[in-house]
Amino acid sequence: MKKSIRPTLDDFVESILENLEELNLPLNAYPNSEFVHGEKTAFVECLELLEEQDETLRKKLPRDLEKRYPI
Repeated sequence: MKKSIRPTLDDFVESILENLEELNLPLNAYPNSEFVHGEKTAFVECLELLEEQDETLRKKLPRDLEKRYPI
C-alpha cells in the first residue's frame, strides 16, 4: 500500500514558513546577516520550486513569496 507524501510535504512547508517568519526582520538585526540572507534565500527558493510542482501548495502559500519574505 502506497502512502501519501502530502502530510510530510505539508509539515515541511509549514516548518519552512515558520523559519521564514522568525527570520523576517531587517538583515541588520542579525550579527551574521550574510548567513541569514543565504538561509532566507534557500527557504524562499525551496517554496517557489515546490509551488511550481503542486497546485495545492500554490493556493496555500502567500501570492508573492519574495515580497512577503524579501531576500
